[in-house]
Amino acid sequence: MVDQRNTDHMVSPNKQNIKMIHINKTAGTSVLEWLLHLVDTGNKSNLTGKGEANSSHRIIEDFDNKHFYFTIVRNPYDRLASHYFHWESQGKHRNQRWWRDDVKDLDDFVQKAYEYPPKLFIKEKYLHKHQPEFIQSCTEWIRDFDKVKIFKTEELDELLEFFRQHFKGKKADANLGVSKKTKTKGLKSYKDLYNEKSKSIIKRVFDDDFKNFGYEK
Repeated sequence: MVDQRNTDHMVSPNKQNIKMIHINKTAGTSVLEWLLHLVDTGNKSNLTGKGEANSSHRIIEDFDNKHFYFTIVRNPYDRLASHYFHWESQGKHRNQRWWRDDVKDLDDFVQKAYEYPPKLFIKEKYLHKHQPEFIQSCTEWIRDFDKVKIFKTEELDELLEFFRQHFKGKKADANLGVSKKTKTKGLKSYKDLYNEKSKSIIKRVFDDDFKNFGYEK
């Protein structure tokens, strides 16, 4: 597990130097909107890495000593389920026939997405060939653990408290408004949604995430 108890070597955050590595499906959008309000900037690109202006989801390749870098990670079981439910709703909303024809359920999605090589529908029909990082592990996004402060979706109160210590005032006191409820009523853990084959795939593909961030397999 990555030990970040000592982060004194990191640059302290201020309104001009924050850079967020925005890993998808980690409550990052809510955090990003909160930070935009906090630091008085209306441009997401000011707070995220290099990339296309219409997307905040980009892997930062080069780190410097001027910026405060941080990210949010999430339990792999929860993150993949969130992927699926989001893509399912988008597929239905847009009446995308390929989604209805190619993806039967959550297990089918996992098994097709993480086959070697992945099924073409994942890359060509949904990811449009330019966002393969969407199905990568959180570990692959971070690249340099010594330069990046890591928070967890499951512990967002720690993120809020961290930034509130550096930014005082009413804006910092605002809440995120992130729901902590699971998608399926009565479900204790997203892990319970998967069959054994899917669990085995997730354990293998996201092994580094389980190890680095202390999640239980």
